[in-house]
Amino acid sequence: MELPAPDQPSFVRQSIIEDYNFDGYDDIAFSVPDEGMGVYRMFDIYLYNPGSKRFEKLKEPDYSRSSCSCLCDVTAEKSKKLLKTGCRGGARWHQDVYRFGKKGILEWVATKEQPEE
Repeated sequence: MELPAPDQPSFVRQSIIEDYNFDGYDDIAFSVPDEGMGVYRMFDIYLYNPGSKRFEKLKEPDYSRSSCSCLCDVTAEKSKKLLKTGCRGGARWHQDVYRFGKKGILEWVATKEQPEE
């Protein structure tokens, strides 16, 4: 599969290999700093489909109940099969928690305000 080139290539673009959907196969993500203050990283995640032997872009979740409106600072919590995202809104940090539903769609679980560091 040919992955899209970034709009503005930069050395700050990172690639991460991780099993984001907890299916036992490595997936790949690309992250870049947000375009605002650059305090968090925005992710594009490509999930490996063993049936087609291709990577397919993860469909972003419905952000209507979340604090972050992007896949930002994504971490995978394997023990609970949760994806967590983090972003800054105003003077506060927020964390949204997602789980993959039965149809493989990322679904919002909870939002937490992060303590000040």
